[in-house]
Amino acid sequence: MVWSSPLQNSPGQARRAALAMLVGYLTLSCSGEASSADEEVVPDVRFDEIYQTVFSRALCGESKCHGEENRGGDLDLRDQETAYGQLVGETALGPKCLNLALKRVEPGKPEESLLFLKLAHDSSPCGDVMPPVAIVLTDEELLLLENWIKNGAPE
Repeated sequence: MVWSSPLQNSPGQARRAALAMLVGYLTLSCSGEASSADEEVVPDVRFDEIYQTVFSRALCGESKCHGEENRGGDLDLRDQETAYGQLVGETALGPKCLNLALKRVEPGKPEESLLFLKLAHDSSPCGDVMPPVAIVLTDEELLLLENWIKNGAPE
């Protein structure tokens, strides 16, 4: 027995079925209802919020960490403009991390960004976990940082 589709019986039926499928597809595409459940809506975060919330509170730009007197990891975080320029898309230059060729911040990829790895994890791929033990970043601050990077690390 050979199976045949009902659409093969009539060219008019085939066209109507194809048109109905196309209309259904376009309707779902335009409404957004067919979007993947895995798609994540990431809040808009700008660097000024990251700088004020994370770096300033943790005193990262102080002279003993990443400031005028000491630039740990060859990173200067004294002011917002310098910090952004030395973080986003820049390869880590510190002697303990240089051989890994990791970006300090890889826009769109928190788990490939050395800054996020050092701040959000218990161990670091190179150098020390940051910030120092005396300062603890909150889960909200880490989520803010992660969202900023996921959004492409906008200035």
